Amino acid sequence: SPTRAPGIHPFADTFHLDARVHKNQSLRPRCMHNEFPLRSIGSAEMEKIMNLNLRPESECKYDAVSLGEVMLRLDPGEGRIRTARTFRAWEGGGEYNVVRGLKKCFKMNTAVITAFADNEVGMLMEDFIMQGGVDTSLIHWMKTDGIGRICRNGINFTERGFGIRGAVGCSDRANTAISKAKPDDFDFDYIFGE
Repeated sequence: SPTRAPGIHPFADTFHLDARVHKNQSLRPRCMHNEFPLRSIGSAEMEKIMNLNLRPESECKYDAVSLGEVMLRLDPGEGRIRTARTFRAWEGGGEYNVVRGLKKCFKMNTAVITAFADNEVGMLMEDFIMQGGVDTSLIHWMKTDGIGRICRNGINFTERGFGIRGAVGCSDRANTAISKAKPDDFDFDYIFGE
């Protein structure tokens, strides 16, 4: 059996769920290597499992909210990171990208919960987020000393792939504001109440 990195679920690469579920079908996990046979879950059992007790849409301010780091993404265009002299700036982050897409594609009301260092780079990232139509009112602004000892904003350099050469990424995200944030920095009673 292959060795796995610590913290990786042993089934992570052995099966996936066939997510095409219809009310008259059952959810059938399919083992890719037939190592771990899984039973089928009927639609009645799935409804019981998936009963999330969500509030009606009319009572909610947002359709979707993400929690995670948003970084300044620097793109060298057709060039390489190591030789570039100019970069295009964007915002990006896995969780944030989802709510931005939901806003742009489906006109959903979305917001992002994150933290930025209170400086010009943080304000630039806030402006990018506002251009994407995502609500920025849940961003926590953290004081900074100007040199990144207290906190800073994350930067991600992303180089495009070409042909058989894959994309190259280089993140600079140590000591970022969101990594220093604490639960008390966000009003979750308000967030989940809205």
